[in-house]
Amino acid sequence: MPARQLTKEEIKELREVVKKLLKIKGEVRGACSRAFPRCLENLEGKGSVEKLEAVLEKVGFPIDFSKVNASDWYPVGIDSIWLTVSRKLFNWRDKHIIEIGKCIPKCSLLTKLVSKYIIPVQVSYKKIAEQWDRYFTIGRVEITNFKEKEKYGKIRVKDIKLHPNMCLFWIGYFHTLSSFILRAKEIQVKETKCMFKNDPYHEFRVTWK
Repeated sequence: MPARQLTKEEIKELREVVKKLLKIKGEVRGACSRAFPRCLENLEGKGSVEKLEAVLEKVGFPIDFSKVNASDWYPVGIDSIWLTVSRKLFNWRDKHIIEIGKCIPKCSLLTKLVSKYIIPVQVSYKKIAEQWDRYFTIGRVEITNFKEKEKYGKIRVKDIKLHPNMCLFWIGYFHTLSSFILRAKEIQVKETKCMFKNDPYHEFRVTWK
């Protein structure tokens, strides 16, 4: 979708969102932010990254994505910020956020390593969960009820509440991770519990055929 010309009121609203997200204690590695420009250009075309950077500066979060280091630490709200501003700028719907979530782990070394070997499903998901602390200073991932015969399982993201757009992002993210691990023809990921709906954690149900 072509970039919109945001109104002064929209810019003001986004500034408030950015302020709130930057107040959240914790840090995250720059891995997703480093991969994001490629995914954004896949979705919105050449020049979209520059347009986003210009708006991010207006809303109080100047960033040059080309200088982001995947291994450096950044405010934990950074991913929510560029997702939320992109949604407003490019008039995205839920499906676009999910698509970004699907795209980013394709650039991840971890997912490539997991997909390289044929190992039990539960073990693969456990390896993903174990990596959380390497990328986040807050929150944790819990893998529960994965049953290969019944072809379903649950991923819980606990102790981290960022922004509703991240819930959509995680749906896409876990979909791609699951595609590497399960090698199934059909995979569905649905958020069944959400901290923004007063649940104690985010829960994503994975089913496959």
